[in-house]
Amino acid sequence: MKLLNYTSFYLAIAILLIVSVWGTIFYFIMLKDVKSEVDSGLINSKYLIIKNAKINPTVLSKEIFHGNNYTIHTIHAENKRRTKDRFQDTTRALQNGQRYEPVRMLKTQFTHHHQAYELKIVASMVAEDKLISSLVKGLLGLYAAIIISSFIVQQLLVRKIWLPFRQLLDRLRNFQLDKNQHITPITTPISEFQEMNEVITLQMEQLLQTYHSQKQFLENAAHELQTPLAISINRLELLLEEDVANEHRTHIVRVIRTLERLNRLNASLLLLTKIENQQFTQKTPVSINNIFTYLLSEFEDLIEQKNLHVSLIDKVELEWLMNRDLAMILVSNLLKNAIVHNKRGGKIRIDIQENAFTIGNDSDSASLDPNQIFERFKNQGKNKTSIGLGLAICKAIVQTHRLKLSYRFQIHQQFTVSA
Repeated sequence: MKLLNYTSFYLAIAILLIVSVWGTIFYFIMLKDVKSEVDSGLINSKYLIIKNAKINPTVLSKEIFHGNNYTIHTIHAENKRRTKDRFQDTTRALQNGQRYEPVRMLKTQFTHHHQAYELKIVASMVAEDKLISSLVKGLLGLYAAIIISSFIVQQLLVRKIWLPFRQLLDRLRNFQLDKNQHITPITTPISEFQEMNEVITLQMEQLLQTYHSQKQFLENAAHELQTPLAISINRLELLLEEDVANEHRTHIVRVIRTLERLNRLNASLLLLTKIENQQFTQKTPVSINNIFTYLLSEFEDLIEQKNLHVSLIDKVELEWLMNRDLAMILVSNLLKNAIVHNKRGGKIRIDIQENAFTIGNDSDSASLDPNQIFERFKNQGKNKTSIGLGLAICKAIVQTHRLKLSYRFQIHQQFTVSA
């Protein structure tokens, strides 16, 4: 969820709660004011009716609400109350007798010629259900107007406010370490964005320095380690051509194999580090079908040596945007893994699909641990010459290109790379 939508969601909930609470309070205040106004009118009517009754005695004979808004009844003197005026909410039947209307009633008492009377005056009230309905409709309209107006304001104002953030995000998205780029500061009057801009600029400068230091170290390490190893292997091979005792010859061969393994280990670690440091940034459309065709011809001797049967199903053309060298290493490592860890006379099945390819091979081994198979130096096969970095390199390559690499064991081993 975007930040704007996230804040708008909680803002809408907050406004709804505020409007609901305010509407409830306003309802009771308004109802109190309405009753106060009606009560004032009833008191005024009381004085007029009592004054009129003293002048016109026929008024005292109004004992029913028939076309009138008041009634007068005689009462005994001992029934007179100290508190004369009482207000209450009640209902009164309309003229058709089928419906009732809410009214406000004033009950009061007065004395005329030593006779006590009780006066009841009614005034029409707005029905509370209608009042509530009107209030709810008004509040819903107000709420909708606030939400719509705030949404429009946010779309126009917030986008302008967050423009520096978007610009900085675009520059970070297009940033590439290998091109020696620098993050240009964003001009903005907002202090928070200024602080973020300063922090990101400082961190990116430090990152560039670290990157160049690591790159220089890798280049030096590749040169300083591979050259002595190659020289040592060549000298030992020359020593084998001389007249050396068989016992010494055996030790020399073992040392050569150890140095060759160390040379492969050094090259693999350097390659893995370069991949993780994103030093292979150049990407072009790469045909996976062509890579398999080329590598199968390169590994033809090794395949014939183990008497393997290869089936390639490539009915569709699979093309990914990748670094070509890394794509070649990815397919080569997976294919070599299927050859090396295959049993003699076994099968290799290659299935190229629309968005994935699968390499399966027969094996005498049981299922490998899928949680450790892609970790460094986790050599779970029977090949003791393996350095345990091939699948780790494959995992790093697919992660760099936002692909997926999975393993499963169903009668035979299968590795699948998918988009």
